[in-house]
Amino acid sequence: MDTKEHSAAEHQLWDFIINLKREDGSINGYKWSPVLEEADRLGLNRSIAVQMMLEVAPFSDESTQETETKQEPAKKLAATAAKPLPAFKAWDDLEEQDLPELKIILDGVFNQGAKMTLGGDSKAGKTWLLMYLAFSIATGQDWLGIKTHKGKVVFFT
Repeated sequence: MDTKEHSAAEHQLWDFIINLKREDGSINGYKWSPVLEEADRLGLNRSIAVQMMLEVAPFSDESTQETETKQEPAKKLAATAAKPLPAFKAWDDLEEQDLPELKIILDGVFNQGAKMTLGGDSKAGKTWLLMYLAFSIATGQDWLGIKTHKGKVVFFT
């Protein structure tokens, strides 16, 4: 922590954290819940307790360190290496490429696989509008005068 003066409660929490014994199943060798409970008991903000825990036990578990040091450097490098980017293609090559035809769901608005966002004030009727759209697609009927193409619909709210 910084050089500011600490309250007696903060000093008590420091002592509590330092005196914790390492146990299996703990985060970084320290149990978090007893520290948070002790902070509550002392009337301290939990964020102070978390900051203290991170200073005492930074995110590096002894068991993780042991397995990392046993790994061969080449395997470790291969595991973290980024995949190469795909090669650039010229526009002419893309024009000649056969692309799958998009299935139109709502004429002039969106195709299958497209995403749509609808925003508006509360109680403006967004859900009803989208339910009407789902019904129109499921039945193949026009939606607000726009031709739809019949398809399967799943509606989540």
